Amino acid sequence: MSDDEQANADDAAATSGPSFVTWSVYIAICGIIALILLKPDETPPEVMAQIMASNNIATPPVKQLAAVPKARWFMPSGHTNFWDPKRQVRFYWDEVPVRITEQGVDTEGQSNVRKMDYAGAETCVDCHESNHRNWEKHPHRWMNALANDESVRGDFSGNAKFKYKGGTGSFTKIDGRHRMTLSKDGKRWVYDVNRTIGSRFFQYYVGTLIEGHIDEEPRSSVEHVLPFGYWIGNQEWVPTVHLARDSTMLEDDIDPYDTWQFTAYDLTCSECHTTWAFGDWMLKLAGSKRFPQYTPHTTAIHLPGYVQDAHPSRLPQDYRSMNMAGIGKFLNASYDLARTEDRLGLGVACEACHLGTKAHVENSTKTESKVLPAFFPVSPHFHSGADNIGILTQRNAENANFICGRCHSGTRPEYANHTHTWNSTEFADAVRGHCYDPVKAKAHGKGILTCIHCHDPHKATGPKWTRTPAQDDQSCLTCHSEFKPESKLVAHTHHAANTEGSRCMNCHMPRINEGLQDMVRTHRISSPTDPVMIEKNDPNACNMCHLDKNIDWTIAKLREWYKPDLAISESELDTNYPDRKAAVGLNWLRGKHAPARLVAADSVMRQRAWWALSDVLDIIASDSHLINRQFTQKRLDEHLGYDLREHNFQFYDTPEHRRARMAELKPGILKLAEESPWGVRNEQRATAIPEVNK
Repeated sequence: MSDDEQANADDAAATSGPSFVTWSVYIAICGIIALILLKPDETPPEVMAQIMASNNIATPPVKQLAAVPKARWFMPSGHTNFWDPKRQVRFYWDEVPVRITEQGVDTEGQSNVRKMDYAGAETCVDCHESNHRNWEKHPHRWMNALANDESVRGDFSGNAKFKYKGGTGSFTKIDGRHRMTLSKDGKRWVYDVNRTIGSRFFQYYVGTLIEGHIDEEPRSSVEHVLPFGYWIGNQEWVPTVHLARDSTMLEDDIDPYDTWQFTAYDLTCSECHTTWAFGDWMLKLAGSKRFPQYTPHTTAIHLPGYVQDAHPSRLPQDYRSMNMAGIGKFLNASYDLARTEDRLGLGVACEACHLGTKAHVENSTKTESKVLPAFFPVSPHFHSGADNIGILTQRNAENANFICGRCHSGTRPEYANHTHTWNSTEFADAVRGHCYDPVKAKAHGKGILTCIHCHDPHKATGPKWTRTPAQDDQSCLTCHSEFKPESKLVAHTHHAANTEGSRCMNCHMPRINEGLQDMVRTHRISSPTDPVMIEKNDPNACNMCHLDKNIDWTIAKLREWYKPDLAISESELDTNYPDRKAAVGLNWLRGKHAPARLVAADSVMRQRAWWALSDVLDIIASDSHLINRQFTQKRLDEHLGYDLREHNFQFYDTPEHRRARMAELKPGILKLAEESPWGVRNEQRATAIPEVNK
């Protein structure tokens, strides 16, 4: 057996056999330790025992290649490459085998992954003035910032009070420091605000407890996201959302006055909200997952070489003599290898995307450059596979998408087809669709789409998407030129040109993603014929316009127009639709899946389909998800001009108050809608909409 064959056999054994413990152990230990840090009094003794056993590393954490002495290696577990399982990111403890280094691209000693390889955003302005000026106003720049008069958007004048769950929040500025104070039942907690998160729609705050039972609470030592955030457009304080460690926990169940319910900001969030050297980022929780998941190039890394180069004091010089247990302990601690002082800056700066550009800055003038930035991590300690150095380092589609995908990915709650229901995972959704998948694109004779086809990374999108529907269509027609003739377009869409039903994105990228204060388009480019979404009573693009039609009408149209053999389970339809003979809009509004209810409410309000308004008002009053009530209350103001805040109603009021107050307000709201210039559409008024039992 050749060395390569033996190595492949060892690789297979390593990933399946009991002697190979991957980074999942390290991540799990970090997670458990974090829980201990945040919740020590509730840590069961048996869990503590497991942690101690794990730290002893009884099971070897690395695999030694039988064919190559002293070639111990490991790799992140459970995060195989999305496109090709054989495309691995592998970390070697000993020297990377010669057979691998010889196959890798010679990067001629370049390095853009250590902190010392980075020049800082301030060095970009002289040559790239326009891009730098745009970046200074970009939400990326302000994703995470020190709390000061320039960055803070919230009302800390001392005049604002926020009453919530029987307590009160107040917001002041003392000796130049921003403070958030919570009080309830005679108790008082004062937080010092250290950092801000966000700048466009909402701004959240990161800080520590400085007054109130400090000795008893980890909130005094751990920088965490504070309980209340500021809704910039509405100029009001609101509860923070999507911060529970348990993703199944409802926002209404989170008690801001409870000692232990909080999110440590630097444990995960700041990995993407902060600019780190790539080599440090890849060792953090997010980086250790996303590098192997989305890398366009197989990469072997000599980890001790990188660590000794970038952080010489943090690894023993005699690391080669360390046994399996010692290596395991180092790996378990490597999440904290890059400390706060190692970060390059708060927010997403130029080199978060362009990687280290010090060599470029030192070898460039305004008119020419002898060294261009590499668009993929390179280092003498990194050995990456590609046909040539250009493919590895140039700004090609694969590298550009990897830059965005490193942060715009992750996990969120999902629809039935695994599309995420809320924002910031755009790339993870995009690659599950058609246009970003190189295999699917090649099968249709196309190249893959990139994020920068539609988005200028240096310019902010703004409060609303500014391109017109016609311009959005042109983005699609650049590749799908066969639909440029109007006759071909109409034959494909079965709708008249320049109508809502003819717009590419309305059908293939519908607004089913919860943005920051609005429903935005999913980045998963797919077709309305997806059977699992139809079967599970999850949103489909057809019924987001045709809210008043039942699901059988939709299925019949899809079979008639696109897919005669579309297989749909009748039993699934009967199980998941409260009444499949009723309007799909009502089925969504009354369904069990909270994201589908939010999509339905948003669609009703956008179309001003007032025949379903009563159910939408029930969402505002009684939905179990705070974000559903919050977004839908805003839609009511936007599309009907009725601001519930002016009528003693807020989405975060107690359930009893919300329901009682809505019962009083609903008749007047329905009458206002009936008398509005839009009224109830005649064709919908005439459509029989069977009443569905709650």
